[in-house]
Amino acid sequence: MKKRNMAVGGSFLIVGAIAIWLAGLLSGLGISNGDGDGEVQVSLTPDMAGALGETDNSPPSEPQEMENIKPVSVVSVRIDGQDYEVENSKGSSADFAAIDLDSLMQLIEAAPGDENGLRVRIARQKSSRVSAEKALEKALEEVGLNEEQVLWYDAWKE
Repeated sequence: MKKRNMAVGGSFLIVGAIAIWLAGLLSGLGISNGDGDGEVQVSLTPDMAGALGETDNSPPSEPQEMENIKPVSVVSVRIDGQDYEVENSKGSSADFAAIDLDSLMQLIEAAPGDENGLRVRIARQKSSRVSAEKALEKALEEVGLNEEQVLWYDAWKE
């Protein structure tokens, strides 16, 4: 009888551990139990397309010339792999265009900033590489931007 009780208790522990492990995996997918009414709600963000097997197979865009990119008060940058992309507003829809680091730094230096002093927003994609982030961080320091003027965030967590 004692062995049977230990086997049942061990089984419950294993099932509990697996449940906790699965809950941790599923929390990254935006699964929540709603507001406590017993319904399960699932929310998927557009950034999760890669996690679901949907990938963008379009070829990477070539870096654009500076004259095609309109100056703004706060520059929005996206780091994707080793590449830098800058937000290029076209009417009501925003688009990102590839840009090299030197041209990006010229845009950032020309940006006056907003009322809080923020001059650049940098979105790290899940695919961003540390070497690209460090190169941009070093370039920002070289032009004299401090941490209050730069906002770093992880785009896939939004």
